[in-house]
Amino acid sequence: WTASHGDNWWYAVADDDGDGASTRSDDWVFTINRAPDQTMSPDNPSPGSTVYSDSVTLSLGVSDPDSDSLETTFYDNYSLSETVGPDSSGGTASYNLDNLNRGETYKWWAEVSDNWNTTKSNEWSFYVNDLPNVYAAEPTDITEQERPQISVRANDDNSETLTAYFFNGSDVLMGKETFAEDERASVEYTSDTEIGDTYEWSVNVSDGFENSTNSYSF
Repeated sequence: WTASHGDNWWYAVADDDGDGASTRSDDWVFTINRAPDQTMSPDNPSPGSTVYSDSVTLSLGVSDPDSDSLETTFYDNYSLSETVGPDSSGGTASYNLDNLNRGETYKWWAEVSDNWNTTKSNEWSFYVNDLPNVYAAEPTDITEQERPQISVRANDDNSETLTAYFFNGSDVLMGKETFAEDERASVEYTSDTEIGDTYEWSVNVSDGFENSTNSYSF
């Protein structure tokens, strides 16, 4: 006799002396635990998507054919190994993953346990958007009283076109310029300058999704 998953009923019959009389036991039941269901697709983030932040909430639906409470352990291809729960069957398990490395692809998966059996999910991946790299800011010094051109260069792994927003030391927008990566974006400093004074300015360079902010002075 091969027991099946779920409830299995059984009883015993005993012959007393071979004359046809017998005694039947009570019915008993035992249950063979079934493993949690395998999660084929997560709730968040979508497989192959780009995350525009340095943190992301990993989440997936969890279920169990025996309606057992479930604990979920999240893993990635770096050092993540965190257990959450217990969660009810049919619920959602979530974990907030912080301090993501910009420009990296993360692979992640989960193992769901009902304390007897463990089921591994599919494996998924997401890419973390890399912020624009800003460099070659000018000027560093000026030699005469003037309104100089302030400028930067920038590049980005995912965007060929960038937009630079220039601000003075009081965070007032002086101008913006859309430019091709590694080209120079510039605007005129909008206040008069005096020899011997120091002037601060900043630039936000956007790839269309996020900004890279840098501060300078001359």
